[in-house]
Amino acid sequence: MADESNKKKDIKDEEKLKERKKIEDELEKKVVLGLWLQLVGSVIEAIALSDLLKISKDPDNPGENQVVAGVWIQTIGQILETISVTNQIFITDKQELINQQKVAITADILNSLGAAIEAAGGIKVVTEEEQDTVTFIVT
Repeated sequence: MADESNKKKDIKDEEKLKERKKIEDELEKKVVLGLWLQLVGSVIEAIALSDLLKISKDPDNPGENQVVAGVWIQTIGQILETISVTNQIFITDKQELINQQKVAITADILNSLGAAIEAAGGIKVVTEEEQDTVTFIVT
């Protein structure tokens, strides 16, 4: 009797683990889809900002160039993260999985660095615009 009860419990536990794994797999696929969508948006943003800079009245503006550089660094980080996380779904080797996780962490660092560079460039742009406004009002 006890053996039969343990077998039923083991079967239920196994079924729960399979269901949990199925849900986990589906959620991981959604994460990857979200990353690919972000990547498309990042590439579109980087290209559009680059093109805007080319046609701006001051394409050598340091602040605007810094913004664009920051966005491109973020885009590179997004590319690395997207590929790395996509690869993680298909990897079974533990060491390779760890390597891909390290790539994803590096990508997060690039994203953060790019965001900081973009923000610093944005501050320069706003500061210049404020100074231009003050100069215009005074003269």
